[in-house]
Amino acid sequence: MSIVTQEWLCGRCGVPAPADRCPACDAMLSGEVRPLVRHGVAPAVPALVVMLVMVLAGTAWWASGRTAPRNAAAPVQVTPAAQAVPVTESPAEQVESPTPIVQQAVAGPTARDQALAVDVFLSHSQAARRNLGDAISAVRDRCASSGLSVIDEVTEARRSQLREVETLEVSLVPDGTALKQTLTDALRASYNADREYLKAARGYLNRNCTGGLRLAPGEAYSRSATVAKGRFIELWNPLAADHGLVTRTADDI
Repeated sequence: MSIVTQEWLCGRCGVPAPADRCPACDAMLSGEVRPLVRHGVAPAVPALVVMLVMVLAGTAWWASGRTAPRNAAAPVQVTPAAQAVPVTESPAEQVESPTPIVQQAVAGPTARDQALAVDVFLSHSQAARRNLGDAISAVRDRCASSGLSVIDEVTEARRSQLREVETLEVSLVPDGTALKQTLTDALRASYNADREYLKAARGYLNRNCTGGLRLAPGEAYSRSATVAKGRFIELWNPLAADHGLVTRTADDI
């Protein structure tokens, strides 16, 4: 680049001119027409141009690194709240397989169930009647008012039993309708008898235990009750034997 010779280039045609006159165009190589660059420098002009382009390109590249392009996306500022939270995988839930529903048939009452209910009812009835004879004797023999209270309790118990017998279910037992009807007749007659005994005992005590205890009306109802109880026992004892229950007599009701 810096090699310099003693020759000059003609300012008109560029031909090397070793003297003051151009051998090609005969131009005088005076100070006005001499080139400013000596021969040997001109061939370095292309290299200078390349270097200048490279310098300009490097400058542009450096400037582009300093200034972000307009279309470049702005850097995203990640706040602590937006930072990724570690996800802990929960264990898979145990899904139980559906348990098959077993359809259980609801068993209804059986003939024995109905017979057993009648048996329990008869036991209560027997317990209520057991004290009746002793209470009548206490009023008649000792003029004891305590006997009157017992007869009153027995009468009320018979009234309750007469209502309860209507609730007994006997549709599954043999001759259930007749069984229930004879038992109802027996209890109704017994209730009427107890009511007459109560009336007689109250009257006797009111007369200061004179004039005798008038038991005839009560005895008439009691005989009717005994007949109804006999018919009931004829139906009940075979049924009780079939279901392993207690057989009874008319006096047990």
